[in-house]
This record gives sequence, structure tokens and C-alpha cells, in this order.
Amino acid sequence: MHYIYRGGFYLTALALCILEFSAALPPEIKNRESHDADPLPRLETWILNAGGDTFPLLSEGGRESKQFRLISRAIGDYLGKSIATEEVAGIFINLYRSLRELPGKRPDFEASYPETSKCLKALSRLSVSKTPEGIVLNFGRDSEKISLRKNLDKAAEETVKKASSLMGREAVHAAPAMWYLWVESCLKWLDSPYNYYVYSNQLASEEAERFGKTFGPGLVPEVFGDTVLVQKVFDPALRESGLVEDSVLLAIDGESPAAGNRYLSGKWLKTDKYSYQISFRTGGAERTVRAEAVPFRHPSLAWARWKNSVYVRISRFSQDGLIELRRLFRRLERKPPEGIVVDLRGNAGGVANFGLVDCFFKPGQVIGTYREMGEGETRSLEASFEYNGYPAALLVDGRTISMSEAFAAAFKEHKRGFVIGEKTFGKGVGQGCRMIGQEGKLCLVERTYYYPGTEITWDGEGVHPDIPIHVSEKDRERIDEFLAAAVLDLEAQIAADAALAEALLILGEEKK
Repeated sequence: MHYIYRGGFYLTALALCILEFSAALPPEIKNRESHDADPLPRLETWILNAGGDTFPLLSEGGRESKQFRLISRAIGDYLGKSIATEEVAGIFINLYRSLRELPGKRPDFEASYPETSKCLKALSRLSVSKTPEGIVLNFGRDSEKISLRKNLDKAAEETVKKASSLMGREAVHAAPAMWYLWVESCLKWLDSPYNYYVYSNQLASEEAERFGKTFGPGLVPEVFGDTVLVQKVFDPALRESGLVEDSVLLAIDGESPAAGNRYLSGKWLKTDKYSYQISFRTGGAERTVRAEAVPFRHPSLAWARWKNSVYVRISRFSQDGLIELRRLFRRLERKPPEGIVVDLRGNAGGVANFGLVDCFFKPGQVIGTYREMGEGETRSLEASFEYNGYPAALLVDGRTISMSEAFAAAFKEHKRGFVIGEKTFGKGVGQGCRMIGQEGKLCLVERTYYYPGTEITWDGEGVHPDIPIHVSEKDRERIDEFLAAAVLDLEAQIAADAALAEALLILGEEKK
């Protein structure tokens, strides 16, 4: 990565999200981690990469009880039955105990995450246990009991209310965490690592990834301790107002840009244009001006020619990925290559866009097969767009996930080209997502995918390469740097990347 971490993670990570494609783990991977014995890696991932120093919020308008009722109702509709309150409550208590232990596992936790530490300190004084009669809360000498002979909505609401009553002023820090754990307990009870919930303060980021387009202030910030400097200005209107590189960023809409302010995460991740106010200091002069957010586009595709071949890196399946790929093929018509290497390593999926797969197969070929939950028959998708018959090789690894695995499965089943690298992740299911009220999105598994035209899934197994290439940890770190770079350097990459070198060699030999 070509931006430097200088002591405050938040805005530096945001700059990476703006100018490259987000390196944060996708929801399905965060959720997979949350279903391991320790539920906390997902929470740590959230704090580090998405929301700043805060918990995922069920509601930013004080409507947590209503939002939780909507979530539980949606899960009940999905299952066709009521949620088992006692079972979910047992999971809640186990997650709660794990959460309280988090600071002890990270000696630097309090210094790194002061706001979250306040919450965990409050939670550490509240013990939660389960008895045959229900949930018991103990805070010092005081205690409360919650009966589980009621539906889940009321049990969760009563737990948070009574805990807040016991904790007094400290409850303001603890209540968001308790609501977060109730939602995660429901998801864990469903027993699939791929069910997940997009919280209120994740929505803007999720929309940005899905569409690959956002609006935001026309600058790139960089954190130096408590100071936020302007690393780059690319909005002419801001530059005309006097904002230049190395100016000190003082506030956006009156809010401090210091690391840990979750309010600012949405400022660079809006899907509609908006106006904002920015305060800065250049030299000894301070200024406050108004400006219009400018559009950003997060390309999911990068490419370069290498001798007579073309290397194409697809970092994520976005809404506009097909447009990018078709634009590339039109450019290649001027000087057709002898072959194409498609790199899906580190591609964690995204939008279920089979159009990108379509471009590599003849019309009528089956490129995807799936079965909806509760249905007995499989359905298939056939290629129908323009066909590009260049010889091809596909690069994959253990972080080739979801939609990118469907791409690899079609390549392998039709022997379209060699699949080279390491076994893929093994996510052969797809989620359906729906908004829950106005403050969240619930994504639940609705279908299973199969190798095209078969009833063989790669779920849990992964897609095995035709040509396995073992990668050492040292080499993997170097390759990751190339995969994350905004500018391709194929000469240097080929020297360090055995899979890419093998793919180019095979394409060259096939032409001969």
C-alpha cells in the first residue's frame, strides 16, 4: 500500500478505500470469523477497517428495540418458524463473556480504542448468567432477572433495559454492545457462517463497495497522531479556496477529523452528491469554506500488456465490473493479444454478476448452476453476450471467494483455460439481502451453487487448480503488495510471482 500509517488508523484506512478498492474483509468473511469459537475477530475487523473506535450500531436514532423486532421477524419469516429464545439467549451469554475478555487479549487495546474500552470496562462490571428461570444480571450488589418464557424481542429489550438501569450512567457505553451481541447471537443460531447483518453505520460503506461509486470531499487526508494533514487535493474548487497539500484539516461540518470519529466514515461513502463545510489551516491562516462533494469511482479491474499477452486483475465483482471488462475487450480489438491471464487472487466476490463470466464463454454454454433453498430442481444460466475467445489462464488462491469461485468453476468445468495457483476458499452459497427498516440490511443464505450443468458444489471444498503452485509466506507478502498496488508493475511482479510467470509461459507455448 502506498499510504503511510502514522498513528491514527481511521482516515488513512479511509484514504486507501477511496483511491484503491477497499482492502477490508467482506461481510461474509467477517461473519465466518464470528462463528468460530472466539466471536471477536469480526468485531476487531470492524473497529480497524470500517467504523472507527465504536461498535456496529443497530440504530443511530435510538430505535434499537424496533429495529431488533424487525430483524427477528425477518429471520422468523426466513425459517418459517419462531426463533428459539432460550437457545439464542445461551449464545448471547457466551458471546458476552468472550467480549469482556477482549482487552486482556490485547495489551494495547485501551490506548488504541479508548471509546470501545469505556464500553468494555462498563461491561466487565456486569455479570450475565443463565438459569432455568431465565437470565440473571448482577452489578455489584444489585441484580435483575429476565424471564425467557416470552418471545425473543421482549427478552432482548428487557435485558438491555434492566442492564442499563443497573449500570446507570455507564449504560450509554454498554447498550450498543449488548444490542450488537443480540443480533450476532441470532445469526450464530442460524448456523451458517455466511448469514450477516449490515449495521446502521456500515450501510454507506456497503453501498460504496456494491456500486463502486461514491461521493466525498475532494481531498485525501493523512493522520499524524492527533493532527490530520491534507495529503492530496483533487477538487479544483477546494484548491481555488486555498486548500493545498500539507494543510491542516481542522473540521468537516464542524466535526473534528481526528482518528476514531465514526461520523466521518460516511463523508467519503455517500451514494448521492451533497454539500459540506470544511475548515483548514494553511500556513498561519485558518479558513472555513463550503464545497460540493465530488464523485469517486473505485475500479475493480486493472490491466497491462506483457509482450504478446494481457494481464487482467479483477479485485472485486462490483455493479459496474462488466462495463469495465467490456471496455477492455474493445480496446484489445485494436491489437489482439495472444492470450489473457485473469487474476482472481484475493477477490472475495461481491455482486453476483455472471456477466463477467459470460464474456469468456460461447453463447449457449452453461456458466452457472444453482438451487434455491427449499426447491428440488437446479436452475442454470447460459452465456449470451459477446464471446471473447482469447486463450486464457485463471489465477486463484485461498482468498478467491464466492462469485470469483463461480468464475473458476466455469473455467474448470468447460476446460476454457488452465486454472493456476492454490485451492479456492470454498464458498458455494449465495445470500439474498433485504433492507430492514431504514437502518440496516439482513443477508441470509438463499441458494447453493454448483459446477455448471452438474449437481456438484464446491461449497466447503473449494475449486482445485489444474496446476497447483505453492506459495511461501514470504512470497505471499510480496505478491499481496502487487495485488494491492494501484499501478501494475508486471516486470517486478513476474520475478516474484510463480503463478503469473507460469500462466504467461503456458500462454506463450500454446501460441507456438
